[in-house]
Amino acid sequence: GLGIAAVVVGVLLFGGISQQLFPKVERNQFSIEINLNPGSSLDETTKVVNGLEKVLKADERVAFYTSFIGQSSPRFHTLYAPNLPAKNYAQILVTTISDDATVEVLNEYDEKYADMYPNAYLRMKQLDMAGTNAPIEVRLYGTDVDQLKKYGDTIINIARNTPKTLWSRTDFGSMKEAVKMDVKQNEAARLGLNNRDIANAVAVNTTGLKATEVWDEEYTIDVKIKSENQHRQNVSDLRQLSIISAQKQAKVPLRQVAEITPQWSQEQITNRNGNRCLTVRVDITKDAVANEVLAEMIPHIDEITFPEDIRIEYGGEYELQIENNKPMGLSLMLSVVLIFLILLWHFKNFMHALLSFITMPLSIFGAALGLILMQYPFGFTSFLGLLALCGIVV
Repeated sequence: GLGIAAVVVGVLLFGGISQQLFPKVERNQFSIEINLNPGSSLDETTKVVNGLEKVLKADERVAFYTSFIGQSSPRFHTLYAPNLPAKNYAQILVTTISDDATVEVLNEYDEKYADMYPNAYLRMKQLDMAGTNAPIEVRLYGTDVDQLKKYGDTIINIARNTPKTLWSRTDFGSMKEAVKMDVKQNEAARLGLNNRDIANAVAVNTTGLKATEVWDEEYTIDVKIKSENQHRQNVSDLRQLSIISAQKQAKVPLRQVAEITPQWSQEQITNRNGNRCLTVRVDITKDAVANEVLAEMIPHIDEITFPEDIRIEYGGEYELQIENNKPMGLSLMLSVVLIFLILLWHFKNFMHALLSFITMPLSIFGAALGLILMQYPFGFTSFLGLLALCGIVV
């Protein structure tokens, strides 16, 4: 009777344990990802990095750090993928004196410095084995960009009103200032200019024209050609840009061969598996479990009436768990069968093997109690531990 009660209580206890497929990595390193507003210059990003470096330098728990401005670090962890280069992005790789110090620093910095700069979001990233861009991801598939953005903003508002959420954003990014340039083909042809000539001239006088690349050990560095007056402050400066016409042997102002109109442009438009897809990404607090936070968001998301041409899908840690639950369940069943066959081969008696086999559920109570006392979620490593515990009990 006591054994049956222990099994029943263990199953009930497991029902209240949160699930997280992969745990955080116990390592004396973490990353600070710095994201400024779109259109921010490299100088603005550098100022934010310099301010954070002063904080890190004064912290005795920090052994050393390395900053990457305008780009991310090379891959230093299996599942930590580098970000694409951008002037409004930087990363600081921090090494602390111990694993415990890493957790202390992360918790402290999240409270004190996450909102240190009004024009930048500081993401204190603890390493994990999930390999997702964010713990919570909600994907919207469709063809109309404006509709995707509209419903993406609705989901962002839901996330911001959900406890234990931090930074909510979409992979489309924000709107940024841009210019639309329509080439006057007839006038350009009369002056002996083509689209490539005009594009190269604009590049040389703005962002730079890539000429070649050189190798620095394992990495390539772009070599760009830039004009001394490449900093164009406004559209008027761009219209005055001079293009050399080899045919006329004269300088031609850009406004003569192209119509330039200022406008707002989307930072980027992403596709997934060949379909246009907007992904809402949500970061959570260090003490939160992604699936629990998502469970609070889903009822509110279900209340949204989406058009027929928009399809919703959940990614992040939720998707990882769904993908791995079936293989883990099959491996559990296979393990149980193999254990029973080994017992049967050992005892050469079906009843003796069955008697030993039915002691396996007794491990459920101990496993559940241990997870609750240590405040750990049930995940892949816990699953392996439970299998090992079943073997020990047998």
